[in-house]
Amino acid sequence: MLFRSSWSVTAWTQIVSYPGLLSAIEITLELAVITCAATLVLLLPTMIWIRLRMRWFSRVFEFLCLLPLTIPAIVLVVGLGPIYNRIERYNLSALQLFWVYVILALPYAYRALATGLDAIDVGTLAEAARSLGAGWLTVMVRVIMPNMRQAILNALLLSSALVLGEFTIAEILNYVTMPVALFNISR
Repeated sequence: MLFRSSWSVTAWTQIVSYPGLLSAIEITLELAVITCAATLVLLLPTMIWIRLRMRWFSRVFEFLCLLPLTIPAIVLVVGLGPIYNRIERYNLSALQLFWVYVILALPYAYRALATGLDAIDVGTLAEAARSLGAGWLTVMVRVIMPNMRQAILNALLLSSALVLGEFTIAEILNYVTMPVALFNISR
């Protein structure tokens, strides 16, 4: 028998009524938005600039962006713990975690954006737009970025998925985000 009459939504109401869960979900969603925005603002113009002006620096930049994959999260927490302890004196919220999340999201966002840049001929598009009188900001925002919509969306999805699932850093630094609250509920 697939459905029993004793099934109800009481378990779901108990989870939602857990103290602090809704604020943890709110903080996590805010962290996801801030992390995605900061990652795109840092990476996308830099990658386009390197692709157009400093091609020789692309391997070094790729290495720097992929470096957080080789460093375990626990090592990042041990290294950043004293910094966050000093910042904690100013009573800032868990939203300050977005700096660490940007570092963790760099490899994933970089690969997604690099694939998008490889799919289009950035040099030709930039030269054509510049020859028609467009400035560099217009070239980036109105010519190159619309051609990279799928890559930008992939970078946003990967960055937000990382924030929504990151448990280790928030738990060790004593911030209550959604994964930490869900872990506490399961205990």
